[in-house]
Amino acid sequence: MLLTEELLEAKVQAAVSLLHQTTSSIRTQPITIVHKVTQANQLVTGLSRNYIAVTENFGLTQQPNMRVDIGYMNVSLYSGQFGNKYILNNSTLVCSCQNDENIVMFIQLLLQSFYKIVCNKWNTGNIFDSRSLDPLVIRREILSTRLYIVLIISLIILTTYTSLSNLIENKTVISPSQSIYENLQQKYANSLQCSCTKISIPYGSFVKIVPLFHQVCSSDFISQQWINSIFQTNSTFIWPIDVRTSLSAMWQLIRTFCQSSINITTDAMNQFDNSLLINTMLLTEELLEAKVQAALYLFLMEVLLK
Repeated sequence: MLLTEELLEAKVQAAVSLLHQTTSSIRTQPITIVHKVTQANQLVTGLSRNYIAVTENFGLTQQPNMRVDIGYMNVSLYSGQFGNKYILNNSTLVCSCQNDENIVMFIQLLLQSFYKIVCNKWNTGNIFDSRSLDPLVIRREILSTRLYIVLIISLIILTTYTSLSNLIENKTVISPSQSIYENLQQKYANSLQCSCTKISIPYGSFVKIVPLFHQVCSSDFISQQWINSIFQTNSTFIWPIDVRTSLSAMWQLIRTFCQSSINITTDAMNQFDNSLLINTMLLTEELLEAKVQAALYLFLMEVLLK
């Protein structure tokens, strides 16, 4: 029978999965055998750093006072207290700890020991030891010690918090000079605020634009007197293709171009000088320069478009 596409795909996937499982088992089985033989022979190799101590916190018995010489250790006892495991599933590591929570175990044991020490010191600590045998006196001294410790810890916490916390203090300087403002700007650049008495100021009051025109536009060649003198020249004895026949009209055209460019530039300069810089807070030198450069760029674009 001809199989459908879905059924054929399912059969192929099942065959691939079976092949994958079989190959994985074939590859890991020799490693498992080597591991078992090595552990049975108690071959202590350079991988001994992966040995871990087992404790009752992870299901086995803990013997804190046991002292055993490794050289004369019984094989069964050694196997019961220490272990070494390979990671077989898709791992490139040669060896790893049998228990992957050894760091948690160490930290937990450390915290337990610290807790016991603190509890013992808290219950029996006495810095006011008067060597009295009266239980009431001893109890009072222990309570005084506890109160002293609590006060010391509170004082340390309060001092640390006060030293690390940021104290915000607002101060107002009336009409500061430029030197005072620059000094404050260097110290408190992120928090300094200086309000302006005038929120708007024309650019022409602090920016000066000097246009530079072509030399022809400022020469006598475009003066009306020169054009009239050329136009009145007797052209009867001049060849028609001689440039002197059209020289007057050429200079008249150049004069028109020069006057047009001068008028456009002058109008744009007047408009720029009268435009206002509006800001409620005093600007830094860098920010003011950036705003002026942006305004000048718009001025040039306006002149070029005209």
